[in-house]
Amino acid sequence: MSGVCPRVGEGPRQRLDVYAPPNAKGLPVVIFWYGGAWTHGDKSNYRFVGSALAESGFVAVLPDYRLYPAATFPRFIEDGARAVEWVERHAEELGGDHTRIVLMGHSAGAHLAALLALAPTYLTAVQATGEDIVGFIGLSGPYVLDPDTEVLRQIFSSPYQPSDWQPVRYATAWAPPALLLHGLEDHRVSVIQTRQLRDALASKGASVEMELYEGADHADTIAGFSVFERKRVPTLDRVVLFIRRVTSADMRTAALTPSRPSPFPMSMTSVSSGRQLQLFNEGPLLPRDCMIRELTYGCTGGPRQGAWSMGGSQPLRKKVGPAVIGQHRRHC
Repeated sequence: MSGVCPRVGEGPRQRLDVYAPPNAKGLPVVIFWYGGAWTHGDKSNYRFVGSALAESGFVAVLPDYRLYPAATFPRFIEDGARAVEWVERHAEELGGDHTRIVLMGHSAGAHLAALLALAPTYLTAVQATGEDIVGFIGLSGPYVLDPDTEVLRQIFSSPYQPSDWQPVRYATAWAPPALLLHGLEDHRVSVIQTRQLRDALASKGASVEMELYEGADHADTIAGFSVFERKRVPTLDRVVLFIRRVTSADMRTAALTPSRPSPFPMSMTSVSSGRQLQLFNEGPLLPRDCMIRELTYGCTGGPRQGAWSMGGSQPLRKKVGPAVIGQHRRHC
């Protein structure tokens, strides 16, 4: 791709991939940010997430964001905000519906998504409305982050304070409905952080659901999106059900009706022992083929054209963490 992107630039960390079913039109849009401790990670390693969401009937957007040492807090949050603003302007061109956007992230990406969902100043700073964010999904996120290594203390440093970077501090009654998933064997990010965000949101009267999984570690909540891990860790089924609910016409009507009780429980906790949860049964998924292209976000013009290619249904075999989850071919 060539040209100048006025707001974000042409660096490799200001691009995103879009996954959509064939002939997509007016579908909910899910923006997903991966983790990596703010020091590593690339959208190309998470093609299995985009494909799984597209196969489930959504438009999936996977942005990159700047990482340490090139960037420190809050620069990567600002990159995420620019991605949301870009999606708000271009959702229909991608087969999506800009009024039905769900933010989702894993680990550091869950931290990023949570701040965008709960702290509207990041979005308003880039002229994004944020009014079309109808849900937030956090997988194994550090919502009460306490920098405990030298690198983290460099990333999250003065003049900023924990009150700036801890999503739990931004819980309000106006938060979008939230789904929080975490493995009970997570030794990288304590499940206590998910419980604390659940409690903070529930105490404000916000709609929040939480599921904890026995025997699941830090990577398992995202590995559950892979073909090989879906039966062991039911996170994909749970996420699909949640997205369908928050983007339904009934939910949109409820959100626009003052003083109407939320159709979500205030707080729900369920623990899976590894068996697949029977959470929904809404007919077959869409065909396994989906479209992917890489685009540059944050520009004032339309999408930067990338090469389209089909995401096929062949088994995916790249190891990421402890789970077999995906294979990637660059398209642009």
